[in-house]
Amino acid sequence: MSLLSILFLLSGLCYASAFLSAAAALKKSKPSLGRGFHALALSGLCLQTLALGIRTAEIGALPLSNPFEVIETIAWLFVVFDIAAAGVLKIRLAGFFTMLPAAVLTLLPIFCPHFEPYMASPARAASLWGELHAWLAMLSYACMFLAALFSSMDLMQRRALKKKSNAAVDKMLLPLPMLERYIKACTYAAAALMGVSLAVGAVSALNINLDSYTLIKFAAGGALFIMQTLFAVMILRGTMSAAPMSKAAVILFIAAILLLIPIELRSFLS
Repeated sequence: MSLLSILFLLSGLCYASAFLSAAAALKKSKPSLGRGFHALALSGLCLQTLALGIRTAEIGALPLSNPFEVIETIAWLFVVFDIAAAGVLKIRLAGFFTMLPAAVLTLLPIFCPHFEPYMASPARAASLWGELHAWLAMLSYACMFLAALFSSMDLMQRRALKKKSNAAVDKMLLPLPMLERYIKACTYAAAALMGVSLAVGAVSALNINLDSYTLIKFAAGGALFIMQTLFAVMILRGTMSAAPMSKAAVILFIAAILLLIPIELRSFLS
């Protein structure tokens, strides 16, 4: 096993352990997720950051040139945004939602043999426009993830208020007005970033031959952009109340994952 594989393996194990630590703290009705959770989560993030840094040095470009690098970068971005939200917004529950999917995404390429060629042989660096397109797309998905994260908290808070619950997990959530503002901001940011990403992607496509796979990717990205934009417009015009808005944000993020991941995996599973 290479150094890169070991670092990603350790990172994924740290994320999984952090999730179990947080689940245990919530089960015991503790007022926070505990120092063990934060130590494991930060250790996993540092290890994954180091691994991605090594990969960047190997290929001389941002690590977004194949499915292995894309999946690891997505996992890293989710954790970075979640930890940043926890620190800036003082969300004590933040991190619990991210650790399990981050662990799965980080460990998937390590244990799936289909990823071995991509791990062993770094791909040729993409063009500047291609890299910019990929990073803008990643940031838009990260904003969609944050919108879904805040929406999940919003729905949990509403459920707790309806049932007059006093559980420890409910005390770690933000007030409803604040959650609604963050959901709207993340939704607008995701739509804007997605639109710019598609425009940059169109520019980068001018210098390559458009095969059927590339056209399918652009069509999927375009469909997702239209849905995200319509959702943002409905929020902006006030035609959607708070609870349906939260449900829609979660559904839209799940739809994005279900739409894009099979397309990305097609390139090497076919």
